[in-house]
Amino acid sequence: MRKISGLFGVLILSVGLISCGGGGDGSVSPPPPPPPPPPPPTCVTGTFCMAGSTFFTSAATVQPVGLSVAANATVTWTNDSGVAHNVTFDDPTTALAVGTGSSGSFAAPTGGTSQRKFAVSGSSHPFHCTIHPGMSGTVNVQ
Repeated sequence: MRKISGLFGVLILSVGLISCGGGGDGSVSPPPPPPPPPPPPTCVTGTFCMAGSTFFTSAATVQPVGLSVAANATVTWTNDSGVAHNVTFDDPTTALAVGTGSSGSFAAPTGGTSQRKFAVSGSSHPFHCTIHPGMSGTVNVQ
């Protein structure tokens, strides 16, 4: 009988220790909410910006994207996307140099900026990225 009561005492002590777990009410806290998504990329007015597979401007993201400028205004292409692109004009001879830069089509490595100007009012200058089909835009000169 003594062995049984000793085992019974150990069992009672074990149950007592297990049930005294701490001061909580047993509920689990929900995980913290996920961080908010990053803000959408911004693009300075008068600039074509580049994303993973699109050109966009301060006003539009739908391909092809267009930008209207005055004759001889400087147009900028900026690539902060982390992906290499290029800008290939349908008629590269119309994409004129700005300052000491070059004319025509150009490579657009990530982190790069290039500028061109277009002299003829009433003209349109389509361009595209040969690396990413469907990535296209047009400079419209007023």
